[in-house]
Amino acid sequence: MAAKEWIWKGKCKCLTNYFNDVGLFNYLCRKNCIAKSAISGLLAETFVFKEINENHFIDRFYNDRPAFAIMQQYELDFVVVSKYDECTYGIEVKSSDNTGKSIHSALDADKIQYAVYAHALKSFGNAEKSFTLPIFLIGKFGFDKGTKVERSIPKPINFF
Repeated sequence: MAAKEWIWKGKCKCLTNYFNDVGLFNYLCRKNCIAKSAISGLLAETFVFKEINENHFIDRFYNDRPAFAIMQQYELDFVVVSKYDECTYGIEVKSSDNTGKSIHSALDADKIQYAVYAHALKSFGNAEKSFTLPIFLIGKFGFDKGTKVERSIPKPINFF
């Protein structure tokens, strides 16, 4: 089981966990009568986390795993900084027909350079700095949309 970073929400310390075995996770959720809508969202996030983390994460990104981010009242499912172009990519995972306000806010505030939607049901395509793709293709997304940078010192992440 892998874990997201610790975050503070009010007075409660929260930790989000991801299972290495998505099938086992699905079985345990159904066995414990967790709502189907909650299961599909958690499964989608877990799948995206695994795909990004297991697809040579250390070679492609700064830090040791995808990070979770909170900005004001918004939260992003994942934030990664590409070693290729040193751009910050926000990743929003959607398993239902919702739109992500958080990722638009982060893009408008210049906290991220590119928005990536991993979506189960929506039509797919690209806008200027926004990419929408099927969840199962997140591991194939390049995270190389900016200009290549040659650097040996890691870029500091300045999201907060």
